[in-house]
Amino acid sequence: MWRMMRCWVPVVVVGLVSCGTTNTAVRSGEQGSAAPAGGTTNSDAAPSTDRALLFSGLDITDGKGTRVASGFDLPPAAPGGPELSPIVVPYGNGSLYLAATPKSTSPPIPELRLTGGSDEVIVAATAFSVAVSAFGAIATAEPATGSTLAWTSDVIVRTSPASPPKVWSLEAANYAVLAWAADVLLVIKNPGESGEPIEFLAFDGPGEVRVLNPNAGLIAVSPDGRWVLLSTSAVDGNGAELVDPSTGKDVGVVDTSMESETVVVGQGSWSSSGLVASIWVGSEQRLGLFTQGEAGLTLTKSVTLPTNVLYGLNEPYALGTPGHVTGSGWARNADIRPRQDGSYDTTPYMHVVCDFTLNQCKSTAVGDPSYQIGRERNPSGGESEQFQLISEQR
Repeated sequence: MWRMMRCWVPVVVVGLVSCGTTNTAVRSGEQGSAAPAGGTTNSDAAPSTDRALLFSGLDITDGKGTRVASGFDLPPAAPGGPELSPIVVPYGNGSLYLAATPKSTSPPIPELRLTGGSDEVIVAATAFSVAVSAFGAIATAEPATGSTLAWTSDVIVRTSPASPPKVWSLEAANYAVLAWAADVLLVIKNPGESGEPIEFLAFDGPGEVRVLNPNAGLIAVSPDGRWVLLSTSAVDGNGAELVDPSTGKDVGVVDTSMESETVVVGQGSWSSSGLVASIWVGSEQRLGLFTQGEAGLTLTKSVTLPTNVLYGLNEPYALGTPGHVTGSGWARNADIRPRQDGSYDTTPYMHVVCDFTLNQCKSTAVGDPSYQIGRERNPSGGESEQFQLISEQR
């Protein structure tokens, strides 16, 4: 059913989606089209061709209004709280999606489904997180067999949706699978309230696990999977560290010296167009563009984000040519306040597109006020010249 492809073929047609009760879809950027009605513009930055689907509501639809997946039941998170958005990853001619359904238990535990054919297939009945490699391997954190502790899980890997699950973890714990860096699986282990630090782990195979960093988070994986940018707890510098996932050794510096003030690097992603990440320059929120060189990563451009962006951009993405790169992501709108019961009268989300050449950002209201928002993407690598299962991952 799912075939390996030898070359990478970029997908250029994807749109913005506002789903749920209205189930409407609007293209963004391919023909320079307008954003969804009701949006607000902070500047005159040109819209970009955005390869990643933004979805919000009970359904995911593509740019033509065709249903991709359904069954989501996750309301917006409270301001300042964690985003629990459904996760949708391109897979072959379809999508893998992880989301709670209206029939979920309380607290809800999502299920992992594969859609794209005539029927949706349940890959895992319950799963907390998912990561897909460039070669089609599916990693999940699933409830540990026999455990009565909430969120205690095992790291499970399937070589394909139909293959039997194999346990890779040596012991049950609170795991979250994050991404693959080539054939290395990156996982966070959270000890909970034990007082022990969070561990950033690298799995090389079943029972083959090592601590990549004793206390770090993932910012981005390079397209070829050879470099990983980590968020560290260092009190000096920019809090970012570039390492080789196969060894855990530093492979370069993260140079942010173009800014005269202290720079802190936040959430980001790495595509063939470059690495973009939310950055804080002093007290100002910006979107930064990093380029790769022999010495590591260098911050080469940054643009100020709209003032109503709350806590930087989520799931940012870079595309374009070296001379004209745009970055986009979704954000919480700091101007939209919830009612006393936590619900919203209007969507609290917006889509932000930043043009590094024009030094401008544009924001547009997007999503459904009753549901969270997410972006179809794969945080793992996958733009190498090796065998590919997924035509466009990043």
